[in-house]
Amino acid sequence: MVQTPSPYNLRKLYWTFFRYDPTSDWDWAVEVAPAELGKGSNWRVGATTYRGPDASSFLDAMVKVRHGFAHQDKAQKPPAYAGIVTLTPTGRISIHSHHATNALSVLLQFAVLTTTGLADRLSVAGQFRWSTQMAAANWEGLLRNTPAGTMVSKNWKNAPQL
Repeated sequence: MVQTPSPYNLRKLYWTFFRYDPTSDWDWAVEVAPAELGKGSNWRVGATTYRGPDASSFLDAMVKVRHGFAHQDKAQKPPAYAGIVTLTPTGRISIHSHHATNALSVLLQFAVLTTTGLADRLSVAGQFRWSTQMAAANWEGLLRNTPAGTMVSKNWKNAPQL
């Protein structure tokens, strides 16, 4: 289940061991170029969010794009989700720095929201805490202005304002 990552396999893993489906807890905030939203070309980056089943589909599309690049799959179709790739005027896939940041940010958002949701599901007492290692790894930058970052700021011990 974990060797072939996909939202379906992740959900199956959590359901098998904990009877927990994390999809309803997923709420990704990602940076997008306006060109990805169909508003024309512009270098400025905005934000958009994907929740629940849309977050699952976004994660699945992101994994498929990674697979296409890793295996040089020329038949890989561009995803329908803004924040993963930009299409050039000729229809080629183009990856920019905000796409790479989104991949890392969504991974952290997944970890924070799924862990918190699982802890709630299992009625695990205690409090999560922010560590110096998280700060050193730039979790602050990757979680800023996301629902996961807001939740961390409000609920985690020693957390910065995200």
